[in-house]
Amino acid sequence: MSRKPASKPRAATPEPVDYLVVAPHPDDAELGMGGTVAKLLAAGRRVGIVDLTSGEPTPFGSRAKRRRETAAATDVLNLSVRLNLGMTNRELMPTLDNRRRLAEVYRTLRPRVVFVPYWLDAHPDQIAMIRSHCRLLKTRAKDFLMLGTMLHPYELTVPQVEVAISVRRGDQWVSESMPTPAILTSSWQSPDERIGHLFVNVAETPQPLSVDLDTRNAPAGASYDGQVWRSTDDGGFRPLWHGQRLPMDFSTELKPGEVVFVAVTLQP
Repeated sequence: MSRKPASKPRAATPEPVDYLVVAPHPDDAELGMGGTVAKLLAAGRRVGIVDLTSGEPTPFGSRAKRRRETAAATDVLNLSVRLNLGMTNRELMPTLDNRRRLAEVYRTLRPRVVFVPYWLDAHPDQIAMIRSHCRLLKTRAKDFLMLGTMLHPYELTVPQVEVAISVRRGDQWVSESMPTPAILTSSWQSPDERIGHLFVNVAETPQPLSVDLDTRNAPAGASYDGQVWRSTDDGGFRPLWHGQRLPMDFSTELKPGEVVFVAVTLQP
């Protein structure tokens, strides 16, 4: 039985590293390139990870749980350096303060090589979302998706489709299928407290959607206006209903690859 090498003591003032991984959230580095980090460390290189945010809040997580998981992963990898810059999750922006914080890490650790996320380097669900968001982010939906707060998502009753992923088996990489919902969804609250619901068909066939739209875990008001944006339309948002109480039934069919975004606004 092989044994994990004893953990290296980590100095209060980190020493320079050969390689530095910059991760938006704790676990991004491990999921994205944990194997590479382990190989570099096994080869005697000094490797550090800097997490920009805590990764919280999330619907089913907590800061304490994240800290425990991060500490365990750091110990298993036997990292040379692990830092967290304490930036705000879901609100990462290239502000002067954020750039200063990261620049200080670079000046202190002086890495020879820096690894950063590729814009499509993500879970297949996230890849589909990113690709589909590109057009949507040119609309006012960006107020939800870029500046808003994520709400509890719907659990849709939809078929599962197979997504191909690469998995290492012994000395070889093989392609395996991973089931994922045919329609991906997320819900958001904008800074001005509007509610937005996103639906993406990742299947190669049309998919029916039927859902009772509400405010998820955000407080509900008396009546709402509803508007919808569809990636298959040439126009922008169009009205769905006016002055209705939630929940409201929303039923439609999504074409392959289609994105639907429904915004609900509380009436004054």
